[in-house]
Amino acid sequence: MTEGKKLCILEFGVGFNTPSVLRWPMESLAFNNDNVTIVRVNLEDAYLAEEIPIERRVSVEEDVLSVVKLLHGLVQETQS
Repeated sequence: MTEGKKLCILEFGVGFNTPSVLRWPMESLAFNNDNVTIVRVNLEDAYLAEEIPIERRVSVEEDVLSVVKLLHGLVQETQS
């Protein structure tokens, strides 16, 4: 049912308070599945494990609100 499908994990503001709850499990999904890409947006803790292939990991060291506003603007443009 999921064959040929891709998944993009978007993490906004996930830090190191409880890395075993979100951070490490999501990295593990991306590391273990060729069809999973992870995007982490965090002003200070955007680092992603280097074991995840570079083409499937995106670290964005920016303020979450700024990124969400930018994405919202892009969506609005495509709907016009």
